[in-house]
Amino acid sequence: MDTSVAYENTYDDLVAYMTRPRFDSSPFYDQMFSVYPQNAYDQGIIWSQQRMTREEYRTRRLMEYDSYLSLKKDRGDLTVEDSIKNQKVKRVQKYHHFYDFKFTKLNESCCIGHFQLRNLLSATSKNTVHYIKGNTVRQWSPQRRTSTEILDLDTTHPTHYRALKISSMASKDNLVFVGGFLGDYVLKRLDCGLTHGGLISDQSTGIVNHADIVTGRNGACMVLVSDNDMKTRLLDVTTLNVEQSFTFPFPVNCSALSCDKRMMCVVGDSTETHLVDVSSGKVIKVIDEHHDYSFTCCYSPDGMTLATGNQDKTTRIYDVRNLSQSLHVLGANVGAIRSLHYSNDGKWLAMAESIDFVHLFDTSTDYEACQVIDFFGDIAGVAFTPDTQGLMIANSDDSVGNGWGVTIVDSLDTLYIMGLMDEFKEAREFVAAIDWGSTNDNVHVFETTIRYVGGLLSAYELSHDYMFAAKAADLVERLLPAFTESPTGIPYQYVDFKTGHAVKSNWVEGASSLAELGAIQIEFSRLSQITGDWKYHTIGQRVYDSLLNNTTSYEGLYPHLINPDTGKAVGDFLTWGGGADSFYEYIIKQYIFSNSKDTQKKQMMIDAACFAPSVLLLSAYWIDELADVEADAKRLLKGCYSAWASTRTGIAPEVFGWISKGGSTIGDMTDHRQLLAKQFGVFDFESSYVLRPETLESVFYFYQFDQNKNYQDIAWEIFNALHTYCRAHSGFSGVDNVESFTPKWDDRQESYLFAETFKYLYLMFDEPSQPARFPLDQWVFNTEGHPLRIIDIKPMTRFVPPPTPGLLRAAATTSSSDEGDVWSWLEKTFDATADAMNRMFTF
Repeated sequence: MDTSVAYENTYDDLVAYMTRPRFDSSPFYDQMFSVYPQNAYDQGIIWSQQRMTREEYRTRRLMEYDSYLSLKKDRGDLTVEDSIKNQKVKRVQKYHHFYDFKFTKLNESCCIGHFQLRNLLSATSKNTVHYIKGNTVRQWSPQRRTSTEILDLDTTHPTHYRALKISSMASKDNLVFVGGFLGDYVLKRLDCGLTHGGLISDQSTGIVNHADIVTGRNGACMVLVSDNDMKTRLLDVTTLNVEQSFTFPFPVNCSALSCDKRMMCVVGDSTETHLVDVSSGKVIKVIDEHHDYSFTCCYSPDGMTLATGNQDKTTRIYDVRNLSQSLHVLGANVGAIRSLHYSNDGKWLAMAESIDFVHLFDTSTDYEACQVIDFFGDIAGVAFTPDTQGLMIANSDDSVGNGWGVTIVDSLDTLYIMGLMDEFKEAREFVAAIDWGSTNDNVHVFETTIRYVGGLLSAYELSHDYMFAAKAADLVERLLPAFTESPTGIPYQYVDFKTGHAVKSNWVEGASSLAELGAIQIEFSRLSQITGDWKYHTIGQRVYDSLLNNTTSYEGLYPHLINPDTGKAVGDFLTWGGGADSFYEYIIKQYIFSNSKDTQKKQMMIDAACFAPSVLLLSAYWIDELADVEADAKRLLKGCYSAWASTRTGIAPEVFGWISKGGSTIGDMTDHRQLLAKQFGVFDFESSYVLRPETLESVFYFYQFDQNKNYQDIAWEIFNALHTYCRAHSGFSGVDNVESFTPKWDDRQESYLFAETFKYLYLMFDEPSQPARFPLDQWVFNTEGHPLRIIDIKPMTRFVPPPTPGLLRAAATTSSSDEGDVWSWLEKTFDATADAMNRMFTF
């Protein structure tokens, strides 16, 4: 995270921190923000270097943002959109100023597990803030401006068979509760470090949508858990027993207890709000004024007022003594209401939209006085400090503060290939103006290399415009400290472009993943060929020297995490999945790129591993000894495509499973999953989809080798499914459930959609009468789908790593035997990897 201290240009972390001014007086202005609207802050964006002013970008965002709706038809003959337009909302004075902006944390963004679940921030004191980063819970101190990891759910999973994936979080005093997407939870006591876990729901639909730590009527500490399985539960923190369970006719998105613990408000996938008597469990009142699904609700501290927030862009305020009609209807600026919180003194109500805006209402003015906090990004949560003097806002937009335009750079070669030359020229102008040094984020070495460097080099290959190569060289120069400051040459995960120094990851021991250290070599080697500076090639290849000492129980396979300072494995986890896949992919591709040999591999059946058929196929065609693995590649591709064909949408789930020959499997085998396994051989395990391209990538490779039109048919079916269910109002979006005929968009469009998915689809239907545009013995596609030429140029000089990290010095001309060492090692690794996979993977 980046802390830009109140109106100073020093950055450090993520969450926006605002405090009450000393005097409630006239609006407060500061020189730094005098050019912006009141209550807007800059997030480290240098607007003078952008193509639009802040005001222009705000106007465009308001016009183009399409707020998600779950329902289409409303009461009568009206559509939900019409009902929303016809709503009468309270007129409020929006330019009051109750809280001053103090500082923001930029380089460690909060994370959202599901686009509709946004209560992922909590403040237990004015100096203790909890938030979600990746699959970890972190604790931030606004006073010290430091953050520490307090719970890692990738390594700490006392629940059941697999690590918990965070969907919700709550904290209070010394307790932190985390809920997961499989009805699981973890509870940690920060005072003693004890961690407990279990299942709050055993249903396949059991997503913990919301949690709140409360005091029960008997004085016991409880967690109020709202679940997608249509239940709200009270979990006793001491006994870990569910003391009460309430069932509703809809998935529950949020529940709130009144201050006297007698009443409970429940909202969910319904227009209705249910008021429940806690002691009897009976619903005593149903309110039905909203027009879509609700995701948040809360009581005022005195228990006299109830607030509900809905995707219809309104918050409705009720007097609990007269629930026949709402007192106020508070409107949003752009999107759904995802989070509501009263301050402990009841004076303020914070209303967070899905993006860009947090509204603060002064309840003492009958909600007429309002401060609107204006910024850019998806909101992961809001929280008052217990003394009400501080307000925290979690922004999950990890691109804020960068401004490099990853989608534009990642799309350059696709634009050129498709002949969209006007768009390519416009993108070229954008790229020429990028200032790599303008970012305040820590720059991720792996992602920056495969997306930016790969995209720029590919644009150079196609257009012969050296500007792209020069931009790539400038960027790589800034990435080099990740390698040169490491004693082993294994790169650290990040580089701080402001200081020019490397930054370790947040993994145990600051570890780097296998993919991060082994999937940059093609880009670095090609850059050396283009520029004639062979230090990039040598630095990239130096990584393998440190891998030689890492052995596992399966020869040819390497640890998932490696300490970059020692070169030693961190843990004994092995995978071909995320965090390792690109490493094995690049072994074969490096051999093709260098006119050398290649390898084969297989990996666990997750959708991100559906690149494996293409890698095995390349191995079969390039290594005579591995020709027989082509049959394995075809079987794997058939399994991957079955995952697409098996779902109701025709889209593959994020994770799918199968039943082994011995009858073992993972997860809750529902009747539906058993039916899918019998009919298709696979079943959905994690039902979301995030526009992944791996299956299409493999289909593309198979088609290139044998021109079988069946592969075109497969590609066309996948395209139709994507166009039907992922085509949003402006772009494409991932979906939450591929087993639903009406899946919900997650409002996220990854840049690899253009770099890979659309490129592979387009090339699948290239003119058959023309020669192949990218013959696979002349081009190599990097792991982001960027084609790079295979040129038989060998390095003329060699950079020798110095004994002191952080320095590099040139040495004499390398001999051919020196250069052959790396390739000899890779050739040996190919054979060992192939043998290990044949022994480990039973399909």
